Amino acid sequence: MSIYTWLGGMVLDWFMVKQFGFKGLAITFVIVFIIQDIILFRLVSKEIGLAIKPLYKTVIRVIISSTIMYVVVRYLVGLFDFQIVGFEQKIIKAAILSAISIAGGGLYILLSHLLGCEYPKIVYNILFRKTIK
Repeated sequence: MSIYTWLGGMVLDWFMVKQFGFKGLAITFVIVFIIQDIILFRLVSKEIGLAIKPLYKTVIRVIISSTIMYVVVRYLVGLFDFQIVGFEQKIIKAAILSAISIAGGGLYILLSHLLGCEYPKIVYNILFRKTIK
């Protein structure tokens, strides 16, 4: 993951929380998981010849993953007592939210695997396969 991706995620998290509160963070998770699961991984699966799971399983996984991530982030952020004073505090809060989001990616991958996603296999094939059919 590049620094630009991380900074972009941090800005997106900060903007969504600023505009919509924690509902914005839930919206962000849903958008990211939809892009990842329904669009990107389904297309990549098709490209490298992996079996594509039924769409309803993907939608269920997106809903469950988004809900779990939202609850986890709400709880973890609640552990920090934020008093937003000035721009610097907002940046610190956004950085912590982003770090939690990135760390939550591991939970998401595990959940995806348990729910029958080909995610680990897709990543492995992208990283270690020399050619894509």
